[in-house]
Amino acid sequence: MQFDVDDKFDMIEAHHEVNEELNGEYDREMNVHEGKSYPSCEAYASNLEQYICYCSNFQYIFIRNHLLKSVRRIDLCHSPTSLACLDLTLVASMYSLSLKGSNNLMMAVGTEEGKVIVYKLNDYDHKVVFKTSGGLAFGQVTSVSLTGGHGHDLIRMLAATQSGEIINFNLAHVINTLEQQ
Repeated sequence: MQFDVDDKFDMIEAHHEVNEELNGEYDREMNVHEGKSYPSCEAYASNLEQYICYCSNFQYIFIRNHLLKSVRRIDLCHSPTSLACLDLTLVASMYSLSLKGSNNLMMAVGTEEGKVIVYKLNDYDHKVVFKTSGGLAFGQVTSVSLTGGHGHDLIRMLAATQSGEIINFNLAHVINTLEQQ
């Protein structure tokens, strides 16, 4: 059995196209993959029409809507090392959230600098809703996880670092402030 390809998106090509827009420096004939190796590139399927991806060498996250063939970019100012998402529609009724648009997500990004940045995303916008302070973790964040449950304090974020630390965050207060944003 063979799978049909619905979409193919090249983060490396997109990175070079963005640089061309900003700096005018990009030769389309250049092979952007030649001799390159990227230690960590990951993708997360947020729903049936879009996915979120990053390459640790670039300081931004791509949001790809493969049905519309569109791409958005979130500038991080940090090198991403891990990514997790939580569908906010799963917890909207528990917290009386009125969500605008579709594709409402909470996204946590672990960084090489040992920080975790949490964003609220929808089809149109993204906002930082929480970030850890510098020095909270020793070493880069190697894994991050978001879980939503059926109780007021069961929305948790776990972050693991390269030094073996596991940090557990209660994000109920973050969810409660989303309505005000």
